[in-house]
Amino acid sequence: MIKGIILLFAVFMVGVSAAQEAFVGKVIFVSDGDTLWTRPVAGGPPRKLRIDGIDAPELCQAGGADSRDTLAAVVLNQRVEVTIRRHDDYGRAVARLVLEKRDLGAHMVSTGSAWSYRWKGSRGPYLSEEIFARQARLGLFADELPELPRNFRGATGLAAHCLEAAMKYDLTNGKDDAEDDAPTLAPVPVGARNYITPAGYARHRQELLQLIDVERPKVVEIVHWAASNGDRSENGDYIYGKKRLREIDRRIRFMTQRLELMAVVDPAVHHGSHQVFFGATVDYLEMSGVERTVTILGIDEVDSASAQVSWVSPIARTLLKAHVGDFLRLLTPLGKIEIEVVDVRYPKTLAST
Repeated sequence: MIKGIILLFAVFMVGVSAAQEAFVGKVIFVSDGDTLWTRPVAGGPPRKLRIDGIDAPELCQAGGADSRDTLAAVVLNQRVEVTIRRHDDYGRAVARLVLEKRDLGAHMVSTGSAWSYRWKGSRGPYLSEEIFARQARLGLFADELPELPRNFRGATGLAAHCLEAAMKYDLTNGKDDAEDDAPTLAPVPVGARNYITPAGYARHRQELLQLIDVERPKVVEIVHWAASNGDRSENGDYIYGKKRLREIDRRIRFMTQRLELMAVVDPAVHHGSHQVFFGATVDYLEMSGVERTVTILGIDEVDSASAQVSWVSPIARTLLKAHVGDFLRLLTPLGKIEIEVVDVRYPKTLAST
């Protein structure tokens, strides 16, 4: 009994400690109207934060870009006081942010740049600010019936529409830039999750942090130096630096949105199984006598040169859920062929979290 009470108290104290985590950070990137990245002034890796109590429109939704720009205009490169209250389903820290005694959640709602966050019948902590913005017809509320982001997400298929908008939008000058190629979206079936292994997720996250914490600050420094040298119209360093900055910002936005949609699955949970699931390495035999080996991985991590295939590829769809010894029909450009599942393997060790 006493041990149980001590354990409950310890869990409670851990929860309180996490909820009350506070620090001062410099805002280094704004993803949208309610999400940004900060670098703690005391040191440590960048932190991705969602502003508590508000819901901003998606970038590809009406008012989405304006909402993001409103937030960026106030906080980008500024120091903010952060109080983390919890974490959301995407792993983002949900926090109250204060800039020079100004509550940023209240600022975004009162300017018509976001809604007070609805939850289980509650209209959120910034209802009075939202009523003010509605009465004044500010921002989003210039429209009598603005669409809530959660309704928009459910109606449009967020993965396809918003990722495309995120890739094409030019953060630096606030307009679409058709001159530079944006990353190509790998297709994810409608309603499906974007599965990825822990190793693949870690590589993507490391690339994002490298862009935010290393590459972007370097380019910003070059652009500032070049701008100080006079006429920008014929300044090659300035022109190239701005172009590179746009490329980096597009990539950061793409990576941020992509990571949020990923569902991490560790193949090691199936170690010892003879059935094909995500993450399996499969040996199969074509009836022509050719034996092949493929590893089924996520769309964003496959390397075709290493005999890796995405889980939405025709061969993966044919193999998934099959067992060793099963005979299957694989549709190829030359017609259907029969294959036999010879062996199924998984890594032994669960990835550390």
